[in-house]
Amino acid sequence: MLPFDLVRYRILGERVIPKFLTDDNVDLVEEILSSFSAGRKLGEALEEVSHLEKVYDYKLVRGLARLITRTCELESQSTIDPRRVRRELFLRGPQLTEEGREKVLAEVREMLNVDPQRVMFSDLDEEKVIVRAPQLTPSQLMKWYNLALVQSLLLRSVRMIVWVQDGWKTLLWRAKRVGLMYNAYEDPLRIEFEGPMSLLKFTDRYGRAMAIVLPYVTSSSKWKVEANVALGKVNKKVYRLELANYPNLLNYEVEEDKFDSSVEEKFFKEFSSAVRDWKIIREPEPLVSNGKLYIPDFLLTKGGLKVYMEIAGFWTRDYIRRKLEKLRSLRERFLLLLDRELSYEEISDMNVILFRKKVDVGSVYKWLKSVELAQPTEVGELQLNLTGDVEPLDQVAARLGVGTDLLRKVNKDVPGYVKVADLYVKERVLNDLKSVNFSGKRLSEVSSEYRELSPFMPQLLEKLGYRLKWIDVTDAVIVKSE
Repeated sequence: MLPFDLVRYRILGERVIPKFLTDDNVDLVEEILSSFSAGRKLGEALEEVSHLEKVYDYKLVRGLARLITRTCELESQSTIDPRRVRRELFLRGPQLTEEGREKVLAEVREMLNVDPQRVMFSDLDEEKVIVRAPQLTPSQLMKWYNLALVQSLLLRSVRMIVWVQDGWKTLLWRAKRVGLMYNAYEDPLRIEFEGPMSLLKFTDRYGRAMAIVLPYVTSSSKWKVEANVALGKVNKKVYRLELANYPNLLNYEVEEDKFDSSVEEKFFKEFSSAVRDWKIIREPEPLVSNGKLYIPDFLLTKGGLKVYMEIAGFWTRDYIRRKLEKLRSLRERFLLLLDRELSYEEISDMNVILFRKKVDVGSVYKWLKSVELAQPTEVGELQLNLTGDVEPLDQVAARLGVGTDLLRKVNKDVPGYVKVADLYVKERVLNDLKSVNFSGKRLSEVSSEYRELSPFMPQLLEKLGYRLKWIDVTDAVIVKSE
């Protein structure tokens, strides 16, 4: 982060917009970086950089210099503790004449065998020598500076709302470690952090915690941050800070592929290779329960059927009962796997499978088959509630939470719709297409004309009595079937 008096931003209506560095600033960044070379005093480098303030925004020059300084490896050139030198000089009292001053310097020089003027302040950073230059490229420094701008503004935030496409687990783990409070919301999925300016005390500490979390947000493949920032020394006013998928911010390499345990890893590999009709997904999008996020280990899917699954670590009966209550409040199908060897207690529940050391894939598959059998089997039990011009069968099944095979078997008629292969198509749409002569036209031409129907056009044309004569791998001529 940067001192707030070095934070560069502009106000546009109700918005606060950080003044990010771009490729236009590369020359300046390279020039500042080159000043911090090994072998020279830090003070000399800072003095050289300060001359650039006559040409460029002093906040920018000082902000970059401050960040670079943090990465320099410095070393004092004195062979003696400078504090001892200062003590010996000051013990001899103030000297008001040049003769007295030279006498004191000579005494200390003879006593300690060093030049007191050269080493008396050598423990200050400005007097230390750069022994290792900053290991930063201009691009890295610009991304770090841009991130520092946002982090510094968040120190003044009232609230911050975050959405990420992936990396939820790492983000929440980091937020918990630094003590951040949050609430979770659905539609769209997002979490809201309490802003440091909303607290009565510990403002700096809490704001720094929020700044620590930010790089884990920007490390996601897609992300969005919205914050209300209070600015102004006397009469504070709240402004809106909005950022989404900005590429020139420093982020962390977050390792999302690691399993929490070898048990999870073995189950994932065995299930993936042994079970063909169910798909397994690791760490799916979190679910919201009572304002908090719940991140399952796996999501098992088949058609429209979804089952969330968790492999628990050490457990007690009371802990599992609370966990089951929380999971049932989600109103989603779930399965909890418990290792018998990680508890001395027993528990029995229809949504729990016990195992020893290794999860039995066969037991899990058997449980999943029981879920399939528990689906509605009577046509009258299913309310399809179709609204679109074309509704694919798999999407309808997912919306109902049933398997695609079931919908295919029941072949339910829906007023106003016609079943075309695995599609429900509005009669009006089909009648409109019947009035058009597609013979001799190209598929690409028809798909462009009926853009919304283009994914389903081959099935619709077949229903209308046409067939496709492919002329290459991407296009075909439509001909009337004989």
